[in-house]
Amino acid sequence: MKPPTIPLERVVALEPACLRVRIPESYRDANGHMNMRWYVGIFDDAGDDLYARLGVTPEYHMFMLNETRGRLAAIFECINVFADRRARKTVAFPPEIAAKIRGWVATDSRLNWEAPLCGAMRA
Repeated sequence: MKPPTIPLERVVALEPACLRVRIPESYRDANGHMNMRWYVGIFDDAGDDLYARLGVTPEYHMFMLNETRGRLAAIFECINVFADRRARKTVAFPPEIAAKIRGWVATDSRLNWEAPLCGAMRA
């Protein structure tokens, strides 16, 4: 799925970025594009900061920007749950984490564009 065209300033309004990296030449494939194997690693690295901000210790929707070209480069979608290790089942997020998630969603919801979704995950 090709990411939709969204003006860079709208995506950058999601600041602060979870991770900012300069893609090294060694990440390029024979076509001059970033090889797909690096996307997973970069999104994984970005998730560490996101989890810390939410109070979730070792999930959400993440974007990858190509700031050089001024466009959205990739989207990462995942479904996350909170696991109670004692009960050995998923449970609601603790109130302090749920409040941070609600706050983040409320802030991002004020932006004037819908987050692009691939449609594979539906409620």
